[in-house]
This record gives sequence, C-alpha cells and structure tokens, in this order.
Amino acid sequence: MNKTDYKYASVYNHFKKMIEEGALEQGNRLPSLLKCSKTLSVSKTTVENAYFMLSADVYIISRE
Repeated sequence: MNKTDYKYASVYNHFKKMIEEGALEQGNRLPSLLKCSKTLSVSKTTVENAYFMLSADVYIISRE
C-alpha cells in the first residue's frame, strides 16, 4: 500500500502542497494536532499520522 491508500493522505497532501508552493515557509510552525483536526474535520490521530509521514519524508522537522 502507498500513502494514498490511507485516510491521512489528504492531510499529508494538503501540507505537502502548501510546503512545495511556498505557502508554508521554512521555520513556520504547523497547526497543533487539535486545531488541525478541527479545521480539517478529521481525527487527531489522522493528523498525527500525516505529520509523522511529513517528517519521515523530510518535509517537516519535529521538535519538542
């Protein structure tokens, strides 16, 4: 299975597109899991999985 087979793919693709188009610049923070889940009407787990994959694909860097 690839990324498009999973529910989080729409969130992943949304932020990937924003990053690639420059709408999210380097150093900008992504919305919190809760805020993003409410805005996009998905579960926090879905957003967390999308963020994890964005990090794995080096589109974002996760920091504490």
